[in-house]
Amino acid sequence: MNKEHAGRAQVLMDGLTMSHTPIAVAVVQGVDKIPKNCYRPFKQDGVHYAMCQLMSMVKEKHIAVALSKEDQWCWKPLIGFGHVDMEPGTREFDIGIRNNGIADLAASAENFKELPKLSRNDENVVLISPVDICEFDPDVVLMYCDNLRQLRWMIGAIKLRSGQRLATELDYIDSCLWSTIPTMKTRRPWVTIPDPGEETRGACPMNEIILTVPIEMFDQLCIDAAMKIDNHNRRLKNPDGTYKMACEMVPDFPRPKFYNELYEIWGLDSNGKVAWSERDRE
Repeated sequence: MNKEHAGRAQVLMDGLTMSHTPIAVAVVQGVDKIPKNCYRPFKQDGVHYAMCQLMSMVKEKHIAVALSKEDQWCWKPLIGFGHVDMEPGTREFDIGIRNNGIADLAASAENFKELPKLSRNDENVVLISPVDICEFDPDVVLMYCDNLRQLRWMIGAIKLRSGQRLATELDYIDSCLWSTIPTMKTRRPWVTIPDPGEETRGACPMNEIILTVPIEMFDQLCIDAAMKIDNHNRRLKNPDGTYKMACEMVPDFPRPKFYNELYEIWGLDSNGKVAWSERDRE
């Protein structure tokens, strides 16, 4: 991870008052690719963790970790990151669809086919690190948002450059897979709800939600999201430097100048007070 990424991450954290450093994730083939600063649970301590627990360690203890097949203590990451087989018609598949959170087994079998998965490879190793101490080349970056306001401005930053609304699929489980693999494969941003494991074993607060972006989108996202929230905050300031009420339930409130221009074209009342013009946004 270069210093520029770390600097951009700090801009994002300061601008959006985020509690956690963005998290870099990549999958490499072979333990020889693991950076020296990564904690390896089984090799170093002879213990196993679920990926949600290690994600929490990265967030809260600010450490880098590596998760290989021998470290895994949860079945879904083993499947999703290509460490084991789970093919229809096998005993393991039958066990899996009975324990997939879906009452109808046929529907569960179809759902299993859609589970985010990487190609089968025993040598896959998941690397996870805060961006500022990352010693590998990230593939995707995860932002754990404390609130929807943070998520809103980051989605706005994505739309600013792409012109696209963010499309995602929400599930209540398997956030270890949904928050990583879809973006790894499609290079599109993704929103994920932390699953029950993140809450109960990883101590993830109930208000958090995850935004994932490909690394090639990360730097610009940080710049644009911080800019958007700064512009918003400046518009909330009064001339004396104090802030307006966050919610003003008043009629005929000041609006951007282009509102008045459009209202005039449409034959509506265009004489309202102006809050800001397009030039103010430059």
